[in-house]
Amino acid sequence: MYRPALFAAASLAAVAFSGTANAASFNCYEAKTHTEAVICDNPRLSQLDTQMAVSYYSLLNSTHGFQRRRVQAQQIRWLGQRNACNASISCLFNVYNYRIGQLSGY
Repeated sequence: MYRPALFAAASLAAVAFSGTANAASFNCYEAKTHTEAVICDNPRLSQLDTQMAVSYYSLLNSTHGFQRRRVQAQQIRWLGQRNACNASISCLFNVYNYRIGQLSGY
């Protein structure tokens, strides 16, 4: 099976069957930051995390060289922005929607 499709299916299944146990990009049982805990506690934010992670890994798997490194660097910067939201749900919605739009634009 095509690897990004497998990841997407596994990610969506994990979220669908585990309640708030997993967001796509991290395990909620091992949430390390207050921001991650807020994402895990909010089903819509968990959905956005799944959507973002599926888009990110699909893009990452289809790029190489400079473009791949650029996508990775943008993701690291974005994670800093996400974590700066701390517990602000509106901020988290904004940064997730921005990143999803950015990933969709490639």
